[in-house]
Amino acid sequence: MRLLLILALSSLVHSAPIINTSLPLDCEDVYNLKIGEMNGTSVPNGVYTIYPGGSNNPLEVYCDMGCQEDGSHQDEKWTVIQRRINGSVSFYLPWAQYKEGFGDPAGEYWLGLENMYIMTNTEKYQLRVDMEDFEKGSAYAQYTIFSVNQESTNYMLNIGGYINGGAGDSLSYVNGRGFSTFDKDPTGNCAETYSGGFWYYWGYYWYWSQCHYANPNGLYKYNNVYGTPYTGIMWQTWKAQMFVLLSLALPLMVKSHIINHNFLPLDCQDIFNNGSIHSGVYSIYPVGPKRPLQVYCDMGCAENDDPQEGKWTVIQRRMDGTVNFYRPWDAYKHGFGDVNGEYWLGLENIFLITWREKHELSVDLEDFEHSKVYARYSSFYIDSESERYMLHVSGHINGGAGDSLSYHNEKQFATFDKDINNCAVTYEGGFWFGNCHNTNLNGVYKWGSGVPAYSGIFWQHWKGDYYSLKSVVMKIRRVFLPEFEV
Repeated sequence: MRLLLILALSSLVHSAPIINTSLPLDCEDVYNLKIGEMNGTSVPNGVYTIYPGGSNNPLEVYCDMGCQEDGSHQDEKWTVIQRRINGSVSFYLPWAQYKEGFGDPAGEYWLGLENMYIMTNTEKYQLRVDMEDFEKGSAYAQYTIFSVNQESTNYMLNIGGYINGGAGDSLSYVNGRGFSTFDKDPTGNCAETYSGGFWYYWGYYWYWSQCHYANPNGLYKYNNVYGTPYTGIMWQTWKAQMFVLLSLALPLMVKSHIINHNFLPLDCQDIFNNGSIHSGVYSIYPVGPKRPLQVYCDMGCAENDDPQEGKWTVIQRRMDGTVNFYRPWDAYKHGFGDVNGEYWLGLENIFLITWREKHELSVDLEDFEHSKVYARYSSFYIDSESERYMLHVSGHINGGAGDSLSYHNEKQFATFDKDINNCAVTYEGGFWFGNCHNTNLNGVYKWGSGVPAYSGIFWQHWKGDYYSLKSVVMKIRRVFLPEFEV
C-alpha cells in the first residue's frame, strides 16, 4: 500500500527574485512565486525549498502541485509532510529523527515534527491522506483541521472535520494524542510493538484496540499480513487490519480564509511598509490569522524622521514599575502586561517571530538622571520551548551602554518555578541566566543608585552593580539579507 500525507497553505503572494521578506513558507507560496515564471503553463510537481523556520533554515520538501499522469493539472499546491512508496527508507527510528525529519524528499521521507509544528501554528491547515493498495486501488481521507502542538506536549495531534474520499476515517481515533517512538513512548510500547513512530492512543494498555486504527509509519510490508494483524502501513477503515498499503502520503494545504492575506503583518516592519508610520499599538499575526497579537511599534518618527531608525517591534518595556515581572514560567511563555505601558510579549511569540527571519535587537536604556544609551546586536533569536527558549545573540554595536548581554548568549530562560542555579529566585525576575547574570532587564523595579548589588533592572556595563534603571526597552526588527532563490 502506498501512503502520502500532504498539506497546503494560502499566504502572501511574493515577487521574484526572492528576498528575505519573500521566502516561501510552504508549497502554496512556491506555486505563487513560480507561476509567474511559467508563461501560462502549470507548475510541476517536484522538490522545492521552503523556509518555515526562517531564512537560515532552508528545508527541502516535495510539492504536489496537482499535475496528473494524463497531463492535466489541478491547482492543488499541497506540501507533502510524509511519503511511503517502496520501503527504501526505514521509519522505525528514534525520537530525535522524527523531530528533525529524515529520508529523501524525492522519494520516501518524513518532514519532521518541529517543522510541522512551526508551519501549522502559523496558518490554519487541512490534511489529506492519499493511499494506494497493491491492486492499484486508491482512496483518500481529508481533514479540514490539522495542527501539531509543540514538543513539550509530545507534538500533540489536533485533527477534525473529516471528509470521506473512499478511505474512511482511521485517524480521528488519535486526536489529542502525543507522538510516540520506541525510545519515547507515552503509551507504554505501541511504537515498539507496531514498529513505527506515530500518534498512538495514550492508554493504560497497549493491545491493538488502544494503539491505532492507522499506522502510516509502520514497517513496509507487502499486501496481506494475516499472521500479524495491525502491522505494516495500515488504514483499517479502508483495507482492514489484515492488509497493508503499497503507498501512502500525507499532504497539507491551508484552508481558505475570509481574512485578506495580501496584508497580514508579521511584525511592525510590515505595518510600517503598509503606510502606518506612527509609533503606537498595532495588531500583528506571527501565529496566523486566527491569533492576532497586540504589540507596541516603535516607528522611530517621534524624535528622528529617518525611517531606518524605526520599524521596531517592542518585545519588552519597563518604565514605571506598574507591572510585576516576578512571574512564573507560563506567564513568561505567553506574555503579560499592557502594551500601552509595561509588558512582556511572550517567549513563544518571540520564538515564532525570530525563527522566520534574521532579526537584530536593540536594548534602549535610561537612568533616573535622564541619560539615554543603547546596545544593539546584529543577530538575535531564541529556540523553542523544548530548549527552554535558549538565547542566541551576537554582533554587539555600542551605543554607549557597553555589552552586558553577550554573556547570556546560549543561556536558557529561567523563572522562579523553573530556575537555573537559583538565579531567578535570588534576583527576582525571569531571564536568560547562566551563573547568574551581567544584566537582569526583568528584575524588580527599583529606583536609582544604592540598591543591593546586581538587583533591580540592572545593566552592569553602563551603571555598574548598584544601580537600577528607570526604563528599558527591548525591540527587534528584521535584517535584510542577500537575495535567496527558490
